[in-house]
Amino acid sequence: MAQFAPRQLVAPFRYTGVLYAIVLGYLVWGDVPNRLAWAGIVLLIAAGLFVLYRERMRRRAVRAARAPVPVP
Repeated sequence: MAQFAPRQLVAPFRYTGVLYAIVLGYLVWGDVPNRLAWAGIVLLIAAGLFVLYRERMRRRAVRAARAPVPVP
């Protein structure tokens, strides 16, 4: 199996199964997550967004370091 991105970058987004489970649970059994479950879901989303932000900033720093310095 080919790898296209580092695991630590992709891992938070593999939790989309949680979203599917919530939707399926609601549609099939009428189940709604409690407050603690919602807190966990928010934490997972926040972690994923933080990873995206951190990787974007890291990529910008690498590009800036590689940019040629203009000669006066």
